[in-house]
Amino acid sequence: VENRANSIVTFRVGYTVGKPIQYVSSVSDKDVSDQIAKLNDLLRAIGKPSKDKQLVEWQMICGTGYRLILPSTKAKTPVDMYTLDPRNAFVIYRNDVACTPLAGVYYTVDDNNNVTFNIYTNDHEFYRVDGWQSGKVVARSGYALGNIPIIEYPLNYARMGAFEVVLPLLDALNTLE
Repeated sequence: VENRANSIVTFRVGYTVGKPIQYVSSVSDKDVSDQIAKLNDLLRAIGKPSKDKQLVEWQMICGTGYRLILPSTKAKTPVDMYTLDPRNAFVIYRNDVACTPLAGVYYTVDDNNNVTFNIYTNDHEFYRVDGWQSGKVVARSGYALGNIPIIEYPLNYARMGAFEVVLPLLDALNTLE
C-alpha cells in the first residue's frame, strides 16, 4: 500500500511553509520597519518557524490547526507559543453572523482516564478535572490577555484535510495495485 496521503501532506506543508514566514511593512516609515524587524526577531526566538510547520501539518491532516499563545514563563521572551493537537482542542463560537469566539478549550487524558480541561475565555482561565459534566472547577484565574489565547486555523470551510477529498481515489489506486 502506497501512503499517498503522506505524500500529499508533505508536499503541501513544504509548499506552504518551506521558508519561514516573515512580516514586512507596506509603508516606508523607518520606525515601523524597525519594529517589524524586532517582531521577526522575537518570533524566531520563540521558534515560530517550526511551530508554523507543525500547525500547517495538522491543518493538512485534520483540516484545522490550533495555536496557544500565553504570557511567557521565561524572562527572554514576552510570550510562549504552542501548537496544539487538534484532536484535543476546539474553539466554541457564538451562533451569530460573526461567529464570535467565546472560549478556547484544550483537554488531556491521563493514564487513569481522568480528563483535564483548560478553558480560556477573554478574561478568565478555568481548569476542570474529571470530565465535562461531572467535573468540578479546580482553579479559576483571571488574566489580562483580553483575548482567547487559543486560535483556530481551519484549512477550509469544510475543515477537511488536504487528502480527504481524494480518499476514494487513493483507495481505488491501492486496490488496483
